[in-house]
Amino acid sequence: MAIDLHLSKEILNSPFYDPRNSLSIQMDIFEKEIDKALVMGLNEIIVIHGIGEGVLKREIQKISKQHPHILSTSNEYHPLYGMGSTKIIFK
Repeated sequence: MAIDLHLSKEILNSPFYDPRNSLSIQMDIFEKEIDKALVMGLNEIIVIHGIGEGVLKREIQKISKQHPHILSTSNEYHPLYGMGSTKIIFK
């Protein structure tokens, strides 16, 4: 399963969208998708965060280290997503 954290056009074009809230929106999506993956009993997921400045990737790694159900993360080259994704393995 892959989770794409790029913001959708609907969010970006919303009159209520404030770019200062992007990371918060993406992390809310991340946490909800992690919960779904755990409920589904998945062993691992790929989180697509893009390359950019690395802010989202660092936040994903920070939260993952504190999450009681996440065993490890790795940021390796993926044939579909390049270096813009992180693999998360659950306990």
